[in-house]
Amino acid sequence: MNVVRAEKIGRNDACPCGSGKKYKKCCAIRDELQPLLGMNYLGEEVRVNKENLDILSEKINLLPFKKLLGNENITIKETENAKHSDFKLISMSEGVEALQELYGLYDSSYDEVSSKVSCSRGCTSCCNLYVDVSPIEAENIRRFVVDSFSEDEQLKLHKKIKENMRNSPSFEAVIKDESIKGNYLYKQSPCAFLDNKGACTIYDARPFNCRKHGVISDPIHCKDPNSLLPKRVSIQTNGALDLAVMKINVGVFGEYFMRKNGLESVFFYKHISHWFALDNFEQIS
Repeated sequence: MNVVRAEKIGRNDACPCGSGKKYKKCCAIRDELQPLLGMNYLGEEVRVNKENLDILSEKINLLPFKKLLGNENITIKETENAKHSDFKLISMSEGVEALQELYGLYDSSYDEVSSKVSCSRGCTSCCNLYVDVSPIEAENIRRFVVDSFSEDEQLKLHKKIKENMRNSPSFEAVIKDESIKGNYLYKQSPCAFLDNKGACTIYDARPFNCRKHGVISDPIHCKDPNSLLPKRVSIQTNGALDLAVMKINVGVFGEYFMRKNGLESVFFYKHISHWFALDNFEQIS
């Protein structure tokens, strides 16, 4: 799946709007305030408010430091001087609470483009992708399932998870061969958390790797796993949230969140189903 990135325009180039003026004398100011991310399949401009995203990105960047340093008033400048020894471990519940706050901030930033994407309820194309999840996100899902599903619904869900696990690779297999992730779509093995109508049963607790998928191309292209035409729009808070989620995981799990891969250490993300291998939802596996 392609990620749409805006084409760089020189300030002295002719403005692409066709006015005949130089770009810097025409649409440059607007593009600085509301960058153009691309055009959706309906021919609509997909723009974001840069000032809003800058504010939300800063809030996302600061939140892990607030939790791990115990300082709600810390500034970005002060985080630059923070030492590793200053950080503290936080409880699982504190980690889940911080994660939910991060999701709320990210969802606010995604609202900038949500009206322009072609994704809609019941479209499950992205739900056949390989989705890896961090441990704190898995714990958030587990708590959501326990609170929202009846015992019978949990049993049925776990049966689907077991079936899905047979088609999904282990953490060890993925770190040996990253291409497994990209090729997973060809298996057309839908997420175990989809219901019979294609709706996500854990939508409010869905992980970041599900939240960030916003496609602006014609949805018909998403149905073909061999198509290179689906185009995903990427907003600046994606990177901020990715790093923030990692920091929260380190704050909760410490060195457990790191795994050895030869001489390197990698973050412990694994396929969403593999966190629920146990016969119940009392804890993640």
